Amino acid sequence: MPILETKIIAVTVFPERARVTRAGTLTLEPGAHTITLANLPRTLEENSLRASGSGAARLGSMQLSARVLTTIPPGDAQAAQAKLQELFDQDKIYADETEAWQTRLNVVKNIGEQGGDNFARQLARGKLSLDGLTSALDYLNNSHETASNALRDLIVRRRELQKQIDAARQEAEKYNQAITRQVYDAQWSLHVAAAGAVTLTVTYNVRGASWDALYDARLHDQKVEWNYLAAVKQNTGEDWNEPYALTLSTATLATGVDKPELSPWQLDLYQPPQPRAVKMRADSRQAMSAPAMMMAAAAPPPEPEMAYDLAQVASGGPSVTYTINAPGALPSDGQAHQVNIARLEFDAALDYFCAPKATEQAFVRAQFKNASDYMMLPGKAALFHAQEFVGARALEAIAPQQTVELFLGAEPRLRVARKETQREVNKTGLMGNMAGATLAYRIIIENPSLDVARITVLDQIPVSQHPDIKVKLREVTPRPTAQNEQGELTWQLEIKKDAKAQIDFAIAVEYPKEMRVAGL
Repeated sequence: MPILETKIIAVTVFPERARVTRAGTLTLEPGAHTITLANLPRTLEENSLRASGSGAARLGSMQLSARVLTTIPPGDAQAAQAKLQELFDQDKIYADETEAWQTRLNVVKNIGEQGGDNFARQLARGKLSLDGLTSALDYLNNSHETASNALRDLIVRRRELQKQIDAARQEAEKYNQAITRQVYDAQWSLHVAAAGAVTLTVTYNVRGASWDALYDARLHDQKVEWNYLAAVKQNTGEDWNEPYALTLSTATLATGVDKPELSPWQLDLYQPPQPRAVKMRADSRQAMSAPAMMMAAAAPPPEPEMAYDLAQVASGGPSVTYTINAPGALPSDGQAHQVNIARLEFDAALDYFCAPKATEQAFVRAQFKNASDYMMLPGKAALFHAQEFVGARALEAIAPQQTVELFLGAEPRLRVARKETQREVNKTGLMGNMAGATLAYRIIIENPSLDVARITVLDQIPVSQHPDIKVKLREVTPRPTAQNEQGELTWQLEIKKDAKAQIDFAIAVEYPKEMRVAGL
């Protein structure tokens, strides 16, 4: 029965699986043959296996069968287990020696602790000479030193032996885990009309593969360098080794063959749930959720590669595919491996943005259009301003020709300050039954370095949530460019080098004097 040796020549990775293409060639004599392709991975989706071929032959029926593959010879596993047992036996010998020497050391210590008074009495009565006492003490001292040295040596030897035991245990466990795994064998009937070479191409889907979009966005002057990357993971049971063609697809392979059905949508009289007693633990606590962070302050990720090959992009219906140039090997290890899709460059319009009530800093804002043919999938983006990593954020999908807005960190060459210049609370008010408050603020933005800074300034006034609380904006210089229903005030300013801009505004609040107002 001829065995077909194949190599992976192409892989298409989808969001939740992959399609693998293998090819192999056999030289066959005329007649009927059964071709076997062995050791297909256990993650193979059985109904997805397809074959085609070239040569003077007719391809017939296919049969797929599961088999347990022994990947490690039993003798190797037995040898690893025997080595581990041998090391355990040696450790037992060391343990027994340690116990014997420890017993001897304890006896010497007891003689030294309890024999002091006896030595003194015998020496006083003349039953023990000074030479005899010296000999006894020397003996105890030598015995103590010998036992201590032996114990120290055994501790060192057992420590080194434990390292060998740990390594041998890992080796034995590796053999035990890898000794068997399930694989598939595929067999095709083939009728060869004329002697010669027959090439068979096999495709199948496998579970355990996926890819996610990643981006590096780097601002240089008026340009945004946009690196489109992919994090490819696969744990399919077979390595994808070079050379092969790698394609990334946004399509989701359909696994259902029936039309979708709707469950009945019914309306009825609402029946409140019946109360039931709940026994609370005496030590129960109500968990407090952590506040959301605006931007992660994690350590900078690795610098992006200096250059990337361009992937070939194609759209077919609702899906997009990227054919990767020069893909590297992708082992079946479940780890994310970075693949380069494209390196692009876009012209960017730069300005600045600040909300000094939240933070007294101005932030760089870059707006650019995706002038490429690439559909940017949702993914994480690492943001850089020149060589400095400024943060990371999640991106929604970006279509070709869509305008993108990114904030790329603080601009230290602009100085922003905001202070409260007035806070007065009138408990009595002019009408006698009304109280009020006056709040005033000043924002100063200085530009000591930039040729010109176009900046959007955002602040706010309170919005009343009660009909008896009246809020008025007064004494605003300059007038805001926009004001919305949420009380947000927006100014569009242009500040030349060595100049500054100043914004002043005041808020008047009136309310019944018996009312306690929250938020002032």
